[in-house]
Amino acid sequence: MNFFLHLIKIVLPWNKKKKHLRSSRLSVFINGSPEIYFHCSRGVRQGDTLSPFLLDIAEDFLSKLLSRMVDFSQLLPISSPRGFSAPTHLLYADDVLIFYRGTVRNLKNIMSAFEVYGNISGKLVNWGKSSIYFGSAVSPSQIGRLQSLVGMQIGRLPFSYLGVPLFRGKPKKSVLQPIADKILSKFANWKEKALSLAGRTTLIKLVITGSFVHSFMIYKCPSSLLRLVNRKLRNFLWTGYCEETKLIRVAWGRCCNPYSQCGIGLKDLGLLNDSLLKKLTLKFLTSKCFSFLFMRERYLTQLRKSHGGYVTSSIWPSFHSHYSDLLKEGIWLIGENSHRDFWHDNWLGVPILELLGIPDYLATLLKARVSDFIYEGKWVLDDSFRVHFPNLCSRIDSVAISLITDSLVWAHSQDGQVSCNLAYSCMIRDSSQVTWWRDVWCHFISLSRSALTWRLLLNRLPTEDHLCRAGFHLASRCSVCGVSSESSPLSGCSLGGGFLSFSATYFCRYVELVLLSSHVSFV
Repeated sequence: MNFFLHLIKIVLPWNKKKKHLRSSRLSVFINGSPEIYFHCSRGVRQGDTLSPFLLDIAEDFLSKLLSRMVDFSQLLPISSPRGFSAPTHLLYADDVLIFYRGTVRNLKNIMSAFEVYGNISGKLVNWGKSSIYFGSAVSPSQIGRLQSLVGMQIGRLPFSYLGVPLFRGKPKKSVLQPIADKILSKFANWKEKALSLAGRTTLIKLVITGSFVHSFMIYKCPSSLLRLVNRKLRNFLWTGYCEETKLIRVAWGRCCNPYSQCGIGLKDLGLLNDSLLKKLTLKFLTSKCFSFLFMRERYLTQLRKSHGGYVTSSIWPSFHSHYSDLLKEGIWLIGENSHRDFWHDNWLGVPILELLGIPDYLATLLKARVSDFIYEGKWVLDDSFRVHFPNLCSRIDSVAISLITDSLVWAHSQDGQVSCNLAYSCMIRDSSQVTWWRDVWCHFISLSRSALTWRLLLNRLPTEDHLCRAGFHLASRCSVCGVSSESSPLSGCSLGGGFLSFSATYFCRYVELVLLSSHVSFV
């Protein structure tokens, strides 16, 4: 014990620490107030830094116990790719997922393992609140026999684990709709608050950054669900309610542009989802984490080509949508035992097939690997190949051969890694840059004034000419000059235009106006 305490750097003497732990008292809340206090006989004080260590020790014991039973063939795991072991369990605090074959022997050994774990740690499993899930290969009679043995309820897909739904097959709107409803419900608590446009913008940014990124970063969300959530976010931005709309507004696509491109820095959910998946796809191709190694063995060939046919996985469709694009945008760093395709893969900056202009009907016959042209860390190319393609051979000779395994780097970043912000900016359509955005969105101007000025410069204020185009025909008269009809505050009025010119001259600044087309956008 003293050695353990020394490892976790507890400086206090053990007797003082023991007294401190025993002084902890717990209470029971009755009608919202603590009424009964009592000393705890097990555990430590809440908030003590020792608590996570004790939990980790208990969970590590359970993990080692299950792994040891697999090593001694007491538990049979699920099927896996050839030469690769399948995952057997996932532990996160008290949320446990275990994966084994549906046999009576397996189930009895699992129950005995948790019984040993409960006797040692004091954490007992409530089998009544647990669920058991069966694959399609288990017969109904076997399901009934296993259920009667353990007394657990039979679970059905989909179900949630750590806030993320687990299901089979391609992500569907019906499965991910509860997550979208949970995110949108956060706006319902704020609909009665008197929030300005700037306040609602900040709220949308915080909710999207916190909730959406966590929930939708591993699934390719259906476009219908993304359009629905985008529409509700747009309505909340302009009206404060998710179900009400506003006629005179800035298009949602422009709102999702950066400040330098006439936007307000919001995130389009479709592009945000794609940028998160692109970042995860690069990890899928290069990471040495157990989960990504297993998925590569499951869904890719040795040459990193995807298996053909339909796959019932919920994860692979998300990766597959960005897999080919990332291979085109990335460059492979070659190792000595490289498994890269010499002709098709991009390890030279451009695939050799494109450099030589080889037609498609001949490309299928070329199946050499890069390692076939490397011997003892040096390039070995045929003499005739060097004679006919000297420039290409000199380019190949300049490629360094590393001692590590192949790795894919993203060409659009300096460090070769995909960041969410950089991937999102690359997906945004090119738009003209403006120079006034730094003057509008500056720290010494309140956000509400900046938002009003932003709408003013984009000619998206609810003036009478815009209302007339939307179908509301009113008697129009400019409140400034009293002569012309009311239009944009920056054009159509002699007094307003003169005041603007005087202000620009007085402050010695050139005011750049961005006046869009006169029609009303309903995007």
